[in-house]
Amino acid sequence: MQSIHVDGARTGGTRWPLVVAAYDELLRRHPTPGAAVSRAAALLHAGGPGSALEALDALCSARASMSEYQPYWAVRAGALEGAGRFAEARGAYDRAMGLCEHPRVRDFLGRKRAAAAAKADAPGERR
Repeated sequence: MQSIHVDGARTGGTRWPLVVAAYDELLRRHPTPGAAVSRAAALLHAGGPGSALEALDALCSARASMSEYQPYWAVRAGALEGAGRFAEARGAYDRAMGLCEHPRVRDFLGRKRAAAAAKADAPGERR
C-alpha cells in the first residue's frame, strides 16, 4: 500500500483500484478488522460512498465488535457524508469521536463533524 501511495504522490494521483486490490490480497492472507476497514476507505475513493457503505455494512454484520471500533465509525462517517447523508454522518462522527483517545484525531473528527452538521442544517440539502 505504501508504494502505491508514494507513486500517487509522485504522479499526482493514487490508483485507488490498485489499493483495493492490495487490501483484498492482504485480507485473503491476514483477515483483520483494520485491513477490512482500510479496504472500505479505499473503496470510498475507488468506487464511491455506496461501495464503501456496502462493505462497512457487511463488515458490521459479520463482526459485532465493529460497533466499538473507532476507525470503522470514522470511515463510515466519511462515506455517509460522501453520500450526502449529512445527519447520519454527524452521528457517525459523534461515535468516532467518543471512541477516540487521541486529542488531535478527535479535533480533526470534530472539524469534519461540524462541516457535516452545517450541511445537514442547510436549507435544501439532502439529510
